[in-house]
Amino acid sequence: MASADAQVGQGLVKEVQSGDCLTILVRSKGKGPAKELTLTFASLEAPRLSRRNGDAPFAQQAREFLRSRCAGKIVTFNVEYEVPTIGRTFGTIILDGEDMSHAVVEAGFAKVKPARGDERSGSYDELLALQANAEAAGVGIWSKDPKRIAAASVRIRDAGDSDVSAAELARVFNEINNKPVDAIIEYVATTESVLRESQVFDWQCIGEQYLDD
Repeated sequence: MASADAQVGQGLVKEVQSGDCLTILVRSKGKGPAKELTLTFASLEAPRLSRRNGDAPFAQQAREFLRSRCAGKIVTFNVEYEVPTIGRTFGTIILDGEDMSHAVVEAGFAKVKPARGDERSGSYDELLALQANAEAAGVGIWSKDPKRIAAASVRIRDAGDSDVSAAELARVFNEINNKPVDAIIEYVATTESVLRESQVFDWQCIGEQYLDD
């Protein structure tokens, strides 16, 4: 378990890896550099993203749901438990008074895992109730609509994938060269290096202000 002074705090969401996992920049005491905390939502499992085996249905939608709400925002986090054998930290985050783990379950973008001893969310019963509502409504991963499931199963290809040829990359580049293209900020390495971004300026200003205060 994390030490007591590390269980609750505030930080800036730097990256959203999936519908149930994100990285938070936590300002150090004094003038030391900020530390990174990768937090997975307690008792939840979102659809998996996998370049090797292909993304699970709704995996991209689950991540985008969380990313669009949290990226670049100051959140309050609560570490509930750690599992040293897999090196992961589990907990919850609150943004503008809303528990984000509740939000992803309510939207149908995560399942509640069976409880294992002390490894369970403090709001486990509430999560089960939200899951039951989402399943009854057929939203997200609970959808029975074949067209919706098919649309949520489209593979996102990466430029580095082995099946992406140089000719295909050249064609795509020529199509978008010198043209405005809508994109999603997926990851900010530094305030000088941005991957897959379209509107990074406001995000950078928020991060720089937070880290420099």
